[in-house]
Amino acid sequence: MKKKLAAMILTLALAAGVMAPVPAYADGITVEETSMDTATEKSFDTDYTVKWDADKVYWNKVTLDQQGILRIHLNEEDPKSLENYDVAVYTAKGEKIWKIMVDCAGAAADNYVGLAKGTYYVSLQSHYQFRPSTTYRFSFEKNNACELEPNEKKNDAVDMKVNTMYTGFMENTYAGEKDNDDFYAITLKKGQSYKFICDADSYSEKQRL
Repeated sequence: MKKKLAAMILTLALAAGVMAPVPAYADGITVEETSMDTATEKSFDTDYTVKWDADKVYWNKVTLDQQGILRIHLNEEDPKSLENYDVAVYTAKGEKIWKIMVDCAGAAADNYVGLAKGTYYVSLQSHYQFRPSTTYRFSFEKNNACELEPNEKKNDAVDMKVNTMYTGFMENTYAGEKDNDDFYAITLKKGQSYKFICDADSYSEKQRL
């Protein structure tokens, strides 16, 4: 009887032209903090969900006990989605040091930020609210040879050692935002020359410098 019932359900589904659904993700821990002052500490490799409300900005606090790469992962959405998100990283003093606009239409979005040891705040904002909620997570990878934000000015250039591969990141730019400049510094002795190699890496939108 169970086999017949299953066959009838499958037949009805095919007759009705049911299409394969977009992957569905269970909601994570709901994030409701809408100010930097009220942001709570977030754990790595844990799903969080923001339920969008008007043009509010939602805040997350992350603490790094060593230098490395913070990964910000937003789950895949419907390929026809028009949702765009602003993701920004701030220091504990409230200085914005990194920002990107992303969408997750048809694919999950992974963004990588090289940071020194310390406490940071990550803000999320949706511009259109076509979707009622978005699920995301943070993860961390120790890395002692990576780009460290902020490094958009010469005075903040990342010091590079010779014969060492560094992990750097190429962010996008968009209307109203200045071009993304990343500065690195190398010290040479008289008579020395420097060869710069850029090699594509397996990370999305990430390069080894």
